[in-house]
Amino acid sequence: GPSGAMADAFLRTVGEGEYSFYVEWLDTHAGLLRRFHLKFFEADSTIEIFDGKNHRMFLKRVRPTEDPALGDFYVGNVVTIFSRKMKVVEYADKFTADFFATARQCAVGIVFPAATAQLGAILKATAAGGMQVGRMRSVRLTARAAEALARESDAAHAGAGVGARKGLGGAALAAALSSGTVTAIELVGDRVVARWLSLVGPSDGSRAGTLSATFGGDAIYASPSRPAAAVEVEALFERPHEPTARFSRSSLCLIKPHAVLDGTYADVIDAILGAGFDITAVRTIGLDPSAAEDLLEVYKGVVPEYARWIKQFASGKSVALEVTGADVVRRLRDLFGPYEPEVARILRPDTLRAKYARNSVKNLAHVTDIDVDGPLECKFIFGVLRDYQ
Repeated sequence: GPSGAMADAFLRTVGEGEYSFYVEWLDTHAGLLRRFHLKFFEADSTIEIFDGKNHRMFLKRVRPTEDPALGDFYVGNVVTIFSRKMKVVEYADKFTADFFATARQCAVGIVFPAATAQLGAILKATAAGGMQVGRMRSVRLTARAAEALARESDAAHAGAGVGARKGLGGAALAAALSSGTVTAIELVGDRVVARWLSLVGPSDGSRAGTLSATFGGDAIYASPSRPAAAVEVEALFERPHEPTARFSRSSLCLIKPHAVLDGTYADVIDAILGAGFDITAVRTIGLDPSAAEDLLEVYKGVVPEYARWIKQFASGKSVALEVTGADVVRRLRDLFGPYEPEVARILRPDTLRAKYARNSVKNLAHVTDIDVDGPLECKFIFGVLRDYQ
């Protein structure tokens, strides 16, 4: 940890509104995973970062251009700070840990194959319930892996001493987990475990207004307790999994950070599925500038917004989709419309960019332009960058 006079100043007694974290950043130039002590000041949303290994200040107190909120700094999340992707790995003091124990709980939702076509509607209902999506990932589990996860979840819940398990568990959960491609959703928020359980409702769909009543009792899973959720988050989001993408006759839809931040991504997913496409892979991903440049290299020197596109993608989390269906590249491009939303609103007012895009930089998403690029772009996002978070 930090030491010396500078460290003493940095590690001054924590007062109300000052929160401390340990974060890790993969320095790709040096090939090193670097660990820092980060402090967030709630009064003005500024941060400072101390490099404990080299005993020096890494970043003096400043408000990052990405403007991260306190709630973004929960353990496991990746926060973008001046285009650097920093993963929160530990709370650095009891004050911070106690605050996040109640204010920023994590729960897991799993959308089973029977409800995959309703993913957008489920995400919209989640947002309406005041819950934030941290990470999202499509996963295909073997029967053995599904049984192990169900067993670990059951054991964690039983050890918590919080009463009988609600909803799926044991063999029924294992069978559902291995029934095909499932979409795992990490939900974060105040008392999110109880609130998510309530929104999903009884697995028999007997309570009106719940997701189970709307989409079917076999459609969605909810973590029964915080200990079970912790096990599920680790298994589904921290462990490596083979991509579910097909890399054939597909198009990439990479929804931009601005649309993830304001929740529009759920409307986009709903519209894509409503138009008759299939989504065969989904993930949240934080691109750094070099990865964004590799993906969009063909536009360099051609599109005047290129540099600002790179900056937008590097500003936070994107949601990546592999979209499949007949004539998918052309039809998906038509669904989104011209990349200039002002043009879209005049010529193609029924398109997604006409409805939801803000300007030519915050224009909702990148979608594949030509057929041959679809599988290649999907391989890049879901294959080459599989370890990016």
